[in-house]
Amino acid sequence: MSKVGRNMLWLLASQLATWAASLVTVIVAPDLLGSADFGALSYAQGFVMFFTLVAGLGTSTLLSRAIARDEELAGPYVWNGIVLKVVLGSACAVAAVSLAYALGNRGETLTLIVILSGGMIAHVIGEVAAGALFGLQRMAGVSFWLVIQVYLQTVLGVLVLVLGGGVVAYGLVLTGSALLPVFAQLWLIAPQVRGHLHLDRAIWRLLLTGGVPLMALAFFNVIYGTVNVPILHFIAGEQQVGWYSLAARWVGIPVFITTAVSAAYFPEFAKHGRSLSPEFAPLVNRAIGIVLLVVTPGAVGIALVADDLIRLLYSDGEFERSIVLIRILAIQMPITAMDTLLAHALVASDRLNRYLAVSAGAAVLNPIACVVTIQLMQERYGNGAIGTALVMVATELFVMFGAWRLRSSGVVDGAVLRHVGRIVLASAAMAAVVLVLRDRHLVVQIAAGAATYAIAAPAFGAVSLREIRDVRERVLKRAPSEV
Repeated sequence: MSKVGRNMLWLLASQLATWAASLVTVIVAPDLLGSADFGALSYAQGFVMFFTLVAGLGTSTLLSRAIARDEELAGPYVWNGIVLKVVLGSACAVAAVSLAYALGNRGETLTLIVILSGGMIAHVIGEVAAGALFGLQRMAGVSFWLVIQVYLQTVLGVLVLVLGGGVVAYGLVLTGSALLPVFAQLWLIAPQVRGHLHLDRAIWRLLLTGGVPLMALAFFNVIYGTVNVPILHFIAGEQQVGWYSLAARWVGIPVFITTAVSAAYFPEFAKHGRSLSPEFAPLVNRAIGIVLLVVTPGAVGIALVADDLIRLLYSDGEFERSIVLIRILAIQMPITAMDTLLAHALVASDRLNRYLAVSAGAAVLNPIACVVTIQLMQERYGNGAIGTALVMVATELFVMFGAWRLRSSGVVDGAVLRHVGRIVLASAAMAAVVLVLRDRHLVVQIAAGAATYAIAAPAFGAVSLREIRDVRERVLKRAPSEV
């Protein structure tokens, strides 16, 4: 089996395993915390995220791309990257807490920001090791320890909440459990670092200057992806942040396939992207096809059963307003998946500068649109989070159109568009069956929808029986063929 195939299987397995644990968290944590505390936690996470981006400096992606092209760079780059992150992470943690206090955050909200800021330092150090391991295409260990972390976090987090620990104790669990994969990643990369424990000013300059465009991209992405939460918090309060955050977490569950495929394919994108070799466009198109095959029916399905899902799991009605938000945000799921893969392709082919303008435009327009739309929806429907969701869908469409215009020749060609059409037809068949069974139990709807899509996808040509047999043989026999 090729490295891409092996890594993708590891990443998919880990994402599925963490998905199961995350499902427990998204069901239990909001219910036990309540919408206000859940909103406060989400606000603190969003606030610290901006400083995490500055401390991260795009180093993880930079290392992954550079090491995929030349593995000898791993040792010196990792050591210098770790030292750089200790300095940047500490400075950003102090800045985050200081700004939070200056903005009037007090009590549990400020305490959460302090806790999460401390965890940020370890996180950005771990990103250095993870980026190098991904560049070396050694993703199994990273995936394994991520699963351990998520299950530890889930078990301890639920236990703390059941025992009445509250949101601060829950924040400590989230931060503490995140230390485990950091230590594991450092241990895994240690053999490459031995013998390179010296500081190199040239590498620092490269990490700083080379990482700035990637940091800027991540910064713009996070602005248009998360700034809506502080804006919603300011205009409508913590409860509506809780409604929106719950919807976003449910909609984000099927994204595991995008994460796994993009991470597995990125080193190959980087190898072929600089020279735009003949293999580059087919690699990108193949990744897009795999992701949309799963994300599209996932989006349709979660939109259809959102009401039954929320009413079954959150029976007190506190998150009833999240139903409409799930249905709106589901629209963006396949769009975001496409954005992610096209952005990875542009970064891998060193065509980032023009895409930065697209991302910057989204970062400027999104907050403005959020302020206007949140206030409008708050006045009209008493749910400003509807405005947040609508703006997010519009923003992802804007970004996708920009990335599509900048794509390399052969990427998202006619064959890909025809494949997407077949996936949409199979998803429509699934939707028709679920709509017929709307008065049945949620489990029946999900099972019938999944079975229908499993039949409709080959019937409409979204996936061939030959491809299914080929994948099965590779998994079971570990055949030495390409994915």
